[in-house]
Amino acid sequence: MPFGTVNLRHGVPKGETPITCTAGVATFIVEFGSLTRLTGDPIFEQTALRAMRSLWQTRSSIGLVRIPPASVTHSPN
Repeated sequence: MPFGTVNLRHGVPKGETPITCTAGVATFIVEFGSLTRLTGDPIFEQTALRAMRSLWQTRSSIGLVRIPPASVTHSPN
């Protein structure tokens, strides 16, 4: 799952919370899909899809995703 804040030069800031938002994962499908189309490099879309699949695997028996998922463990808190 994505972190809320990532500095492109220095990475994830110290003290950044591992709590993330499910909408952040869905947004990456659009954004990273666009990057793949613009650059011709499939890694962006593949990474976004991997995050989406990971989130989907955390859903409950009635199909709901627990909020908030943790970005560090790739599983619900």
